[in-house]
Parts: sequence; C-alpha cells; structure tokens
Amino acid sequence: MISSVYPDKFERILKADMTEQDKDDLKKLWKNNLIGLSVFTVLGIAGLVAFIVDRSIVSGLFIFILALGLDLFSFYKFYKSSISARREYNATVERFGRSRLISELSSVETHAFYVVEDDVDAVTVITPNFLISARTFIIPFSSIKSMMMYEKRYTDEQIEKLNTDEIGREYMRNLYSVIITYKEGDIKKTLISVKRQDMGQFLNLLRIKAPWAEFGCPGYERGIYG
Repeated sequence: MISSVYPDKFERILKADMTEQDKDDLKKLWKNNLIGLSVFTVLGIAGLVAFIVDRSIVSGLFIFILALGLDLFSFYKFYKSSISARREYNATVERFGRSRLISELSSVETHAFYVVEDDVDAVTVITPNFLISARTFIIPFSSIKSMMMYEKRYTDEQIEKLNTDEIGREYMRNLYSVIITYKEGDIKKTLISVKRQDMGQFLNLLRIKAPWAEFGCPGYERGIYG
C-alpha cells in the first residue's frame, strides 16, 4: 500500500522505542543466545581443564579463546539489536531536527510504502529530501551514491517460527537486504521491507529524488516479480 503519513503517526516514526513485537523478538534472541552461551562456556571450561590437567596449551587455550570469542559475539548481537540501533536512530532524528523531519513527513510530495496498512513500525518513506525506514535509518538523498536491494526469501515455516503476529510475518515476506554507498565512500548494510508489487514505483521515486545516484533491485529488474 502506498499512501501519505497521517500526522498522528509522525512521532511514532521518529522515535525508536520498544514495541511488544520487539520485546518478543529480543526474548527469542536472548533465549537462543543463552543456549549457545551455555554450550560454548562449557567448552571453554573444558579447554581450561585440559590446559591445567594435561598442560595441553595449544588445544586448551584455543578452545577457551574460541568459546570466549563466541560468547562476546553473542552479547554484541544482543546489544546491537536491543540498544545500539535504537540509540543511533534517535540520535539521527536529533541531528536533522525533529521539526524539519515532521515537515518532510507532512509534505504532499511524501510517499509512504506500507507493508501492512497504517502500520508505521516497518514503513519506508520517501520524502522530498530523505529516505526514511521507520526506526531503522534516516538518510538524505544528497548523500547517496548508490543503493542496491536484494530480495530475501524465507519459507513459510521459517516465517511462522520467527514471528508471533501477522505484521511480523508480512514484514518478512517483503524483506530486502540493502547496501547503500555514500558519496564519501562509506557503506551501510541494512534491511527494509517494501511490498513486492510496489517495488517498481519505489525505484521510480528514488530515481526521481536522486537522479545522480544508482538504484537497483536485481530480482525486480529480471522480471522475477512485480
């Protein structure tokens, strides 16, 4: 669904706080991490025991370092998804200015690409000067050199397993991994969700807003869908 953004939704788009779905997702992530952490922690202890008892320095320390590294990586994933990403988004809102962004969202030239009607938690918005993925990123068109979108495919079983509500399931059915290259050379990898049937109009609008940049979606352009 392509529409405008209603004024009562502006603040929701511009504030990356926790939704109930976020909390459920984080509980699942943390549960999976705990299982993984317990396994690798046991391996780490076993490595230390091997080092102490048998003086097998190479194998013991290798197992311990590997387990510790995987533990730290799991904690990093949890921190990144639960705290860091929202903090970064809110800082971006403050940097560009809330009043300026509200003005952009209220423009008659703004188009909101909804995955689920009127749900703004996963909406992607093209304003006169910004590309906004609600609660994920806000990027001025003036900074973009290229943006490539790659369709992600999940089985129905995977979608049902990972989501407790229809909004989350619909989000995954229309998910893309995105690689954005900035003019200064930095690269951002992220995710967006746009209805498959809306991808043609989404690409057209991006190319109108930033004609100097390259925008592409290989699956759509090969005629696989859309």
